[in-house]
Amino acid sequence: MNKLVITANFKLVFLAVLGLTLLCLVITIWLAVINSSNMTMAQVPEMQRRIFESCSIGWQSGFGAMLGLIGGKLIK
Repeated sequence: MNKLVITANFKLVFLAVLGLTLLCLVITIWLAVINSSNMTMAQVPEMQRRIFESCSIGWQSGFGAMLGLIGGKLIK
């Protein structure tokens, strides 16, 4: 079995994706739970809804990118 070599560039890219994914996840949770706990859906401002949707897509895409990076590294 070949030894898996993880380069500095791979670590940099992976950590950047991880950081953005976690940032988007934290913002999504904050907007969903803490900031909107006393509002109905009709009272939430449109900009806040758009930020929530963008961050939701961001953490989901980031999670997929991390799986792709890890999978691509293992298949090599």
